[in-house]
Amino acid sequence: MHIDYAKSLTFIFDDEKWLSKIGWATLWAFVSFLLLIIPLQLFVYGYGLELARNVINKKEHPLPELDDINAIYKEGFRFFVVQLIYSSPLIIINCIYIGIALIPTWLLISENPEQVAEWNTMLTGSSLVFQCFIYLFGLGYSLLLPAIMIRFIQTDDIRESLQLSEVIKIVREHFFVCFMLVLMTMAAAFIWYFAALLSLITICGIFVIYFVGPVWMMAVRGHLIGQFYLQLQDSPAEPGLIVE
Repeated sequence: MHIDYAKSLTFIFDDEKWLSKIGWATLWAFVSFLLLIIPLQLFVYGYGLELARNVINKKEHPLPELDDINAIYKEGFRFFVVQLIYSSPLIIINCIYIGIALIPTWLLISENPEQVAEWNTMLTGSSLVFQCFIYLFGLGYSLLLPAIMIRFIQTDDIRESLQLSEVIKIVREHFFVCFMLVLMTMAAAFIWYFAALLSLITICGIFVIYFVGPVWMMAVRGHLIGQFYLQLQDSPAEPGLIVE
């Protein structure tokens, strides 16, 4: 099976009920946002994973019905834990940098202003190093994310999803696909931003930017992940993958 990248951008409109399904998903994204930003992430990832499973199970119209919203939040939470653990090095580095950046303030409070200039000079140079690290980490994580999602769906287990060697193996053996999924995600983001700019002239612009966009982008990614999974299933190297 070959991945139909263009299909991931248009499959939504093949569903006669796409408007109501996306509308309900957007409404739940809005409700999640009203609670906190983290619930929004839980919903969006849970929604994408549910859609991916529908693609894997070869449903004619994979857009989720949202019949069991609790299951979507639960799935999103489990994957959020996986993401949090994978992102922990970046979180730790950021905490260290913030701590270092606060030293000049502490020196001022403790009446050592002569050392503030030295610390500011050091921070100017170190910030470039931190920014480069963050950029490289983000790029590497973007390549790993499709494989992490595949591993999560394949095993349905947080611990198994954290086996970095297995994730890297998927990326190494299917690097082009992972790279294309990153590009398609960027393309979806570009389309979303362009639509958001056009919608700013209307009253619904802010709604499109913050709620419709993330749902649509995760739908695109979920469809691609589902296709990727089916490709692995057809591969002799990965027999017997089962989605419950």
